[in-house]
Amino acid sequence: MRARRQAWIIQTQGARLPAATSQGKTRREQLCEVHGPSTGEVVELTAEVADPDAHDARTYLEVLAELGCEVDAWETTYLHVLTGADPVFSWISGTSLRPTVQALPEPLRLQFEAELRRRLREAYPVRDGRVTLPFRRVFVAARIPA
Repeated sequence: MRARRQAWIIQTQGARLPAATSQGKTRREQLCEVHGPSTGEVVELTAEVADPDAHDARTYLEVLAELGCEVDAWETTYLHVLTGADPVFSWISGTSLRPTVQALPEPLRLQFEAELRRRLREAYPVRDGRVTLPFRRVFVAARIPA
């Protein structure tokens, strides 16, 4: 019996601004939009920042199936319960936000962070001392048939 080769793809999608303002936009476009009047400067300064984005499970399934793989694909949303000051900002600061803010000079970065914190507090309100952050994960197992 021949062993089947298998590959796993795990993608995540972090905090997003409210759907009304973020629909169809990349994460970098959303973050750059936050800054308002200086958006052009933010866009220019972050132009080289990678903007990884996760596709939905169906997209991975279709692409890998077209390549001849047997595919299991699914997605789920975990609800992370966060506490502390600006918990969603703290959460994204350790990952997806870092390359963007590192590309900005200090005065602009501080203004950008202040506005983003405000918008995240609005989008993810504190309830009973906690914030619930929906965190989407896509899982894909692709196997090359024997």
